[in-house]
Amino acid sequence: MIKEKNIEFNIGANKVPASLFKIKVNTFIDLLEEVTDAITKGKKKVSWDIAVESGSQVLKAYPKSKYNTDETDRILNTIDSGIETISKGKPRPDLLSDKALEDIMSLSKPYKKNGDVIDKFIIKVNNKSQSLDSQMINYIQDIIGTASQALGSVEGRLEVVSKRHGYSFIITDTFTDKTIKCIFKNEEFLPKVFESWDKRVSVYGLIKYNKHGDIISILVDDFRVLINKEKLPGFYDVLGIFKN
Repeated sequence: MIKEKNIEFNIGANKVPASLFKIKVNTFIDLLEEVTDAITKGKKKVSWDIAVESGSQVLKAYPKSKYNTDETDRILNTIDSGIETISKGKPRPDLLSDKALEDIMSLSKPYKKNGDVIDKFIIKVNNKSQSLDSQMINYIQDIIGTASQALGSVEGRLEVVSKRHGYSFIITDTFTDKTIKCIFKNEEFLPKVFESWDKRVSVYGLIKYNKHGDIISILVDDFRVLINKEKLPGFYDVLGIFKN
């Protein structure tokens, strides 16, 4: 019998305060939805069924897709490999947005109140277990912490639009092929954002960098769609510049 693919979040305690349980459950679901949006380009092609195992503090989530299993595999593998990368103190994992990293950090956060301590949390993907601990929090803070910021522009393809946790869209950087979250507060941008979906854009605003020089996010002042003629210069174009 083939077992259903799933991802599990385990709280290591016999009893859990209701407030803590609520926070962890909401954060776990938020992480699943955030990574799902990134993988499916915001098309909502994968949904989740949640089960709570009897006699334990274990949440199991089962991905459901009407189209193919490749996307569900990619979602599960992205979370699994991302957590493994972070736990080893390596650079930022691919496809995990700042929000997804913040969710993992929140799931890792210990509970300490009135002498009670709950600090054992486990993520299990298809029965492969990984612990979430305080060291995980330190690694993530190092990844998403702002080391510098400057006004500038970035080019990329606009792929995901979100109204969760404020207005934002995701672009895939033309040069690095990494996803960048673009945050905007002006609601008047919304029609322009939707019209620009799946098009190459140039985004201008306040760019935040981590200490590794990676872009964390952009606070958007403005953006424009790049027409096909606006492409990077080729070898002979550059050669022509030097000849003139």
